[in-house]
Amino acid sequence: MVAVALGVCLTALVLALRSSLLDAAQDEAAARAENAKIAIEQGRRPDSQVTVLPPTTPAPSPVTTSMAPPQRPVTTSPQPTVTVPVSDGRVVVAQVETKQVKRALDTLWTLLVPGIPLVLGIVGLATWIAVGRALRPVEAIRAEVAEIAGHDLGRRVPVPGSGDEIARLATTMNATLDRLEHAVVRNRRFVADASHELRSPIAALRTQLELAAHGQGDWSRDAHAALADTERLQALADDLLLLARMRDGGIHREQVDLGQLAIEEARGVRLDIRPDVLVDGSARHLSRLVRNLVQNARRHAGSTVLVRVRPGVLEVHDDGPGIPPADRARVFEPFTRLDDARTRDDGGTGLGLAIVRDIAVAHGVTVRVADSPLGGAVVIVSWT
Repeated sequence: MVAVALGVCLTALVLALRSSLLDAAQDEAAARAENAKIAIEQGRRPDSQVTVLPPTTPAPSPVTTSMAPPQRPVTTSPQPTVTVPVSDGRVVVAQVETKQVKRALDTLWTLLVPGIPLVLGIVGLATWIAVGRALRPVEAIRAEVAEIAGHDLGRRVPVPGSGDEIARLATTMNATLDRLEHAVVRNRRFVADASHELRSPIAALRTQLELAAHGQGDWSRDAHAALADTERLQALADDLLLLARMRDGGIHREQVDLGQLAIEEARGVRLDIRPDVLVDGSARHLSRLVRNLVQNARRHAGSTVLVRVRPGVLEVHDDGPGIPPADRARVFEPFTRLDDARTRDDGGTGLGLAIVRDIAVAHGVTVRVADSPLGGAVVIVSWT
């Protein structure tokens, strides 16, 4: 396609050059004829490059016999010819040789016919080399990504030192691999922690059923213990399912009265609610967020839990032992238990604050832990 376009352009160039050269020759012939006419009328000898015909001699075709200025008639002659009548009846005929025009055009064609393929070949070769050199880092990135397997996510693609778009592509690819590695490690840890958490109630339930099957122990007591373990398994399964759904899909948003929602979910605790605090979000998920925060505060409070609602802010305070600054980000990870504040027998599944974090992330809000004026910890959810 490029070769065809180049050929058409060069052909048009040659034709335009030929027309321009012939027009210049025609102008030169007209100037010669006019100068010869002026010389004859002034009694001087005309230029030897023109022909002066007597009145009785017909001029070479075509001949302009009018007294008008030099004409440029259409002619089939290979040479531009101009005829000019003189006042005494004679006719001046001027012609210009076109050999130089033909020679120039022939030289141009001689150069262009072999030159076009040569230029195209050189341009194509240079383009192939330049593109190959530019895409070499891309091939290195592709090859490295192809070598990265699920068990070797620590590898990264090479970043060229050119500082161009390809270098930025490699940097972005490495950042994506960082996030992927973090997600995979997090999921593996989550699966391992979930398996560990499920193992304890399942083992206890199996022991109780085996004792009952062999007629040992107190059936009523074992049945109640088995029911408690079953309820714990159900709660854990429900929390795991909620986490999976929160991470896989979006939420249905609407205007929610945060204060009214807190009143409904925080029964039996101190309330400091400002009325008509509206937020954008899912009422069902925000109810779960408040419920999890209140349940977590109740498990670790000494005697007091306070829920405070202000425009764009939800705070849940307790007067418990608090959370050390070094652990405040870690408590939002699944199955995180602080040695001095949490045990497996405190009634939780270890997923409460992880669910709170995922609900906050889904709503585009922030959640953090700080020191409470009550002496314990305060979890702050902020829409601002």
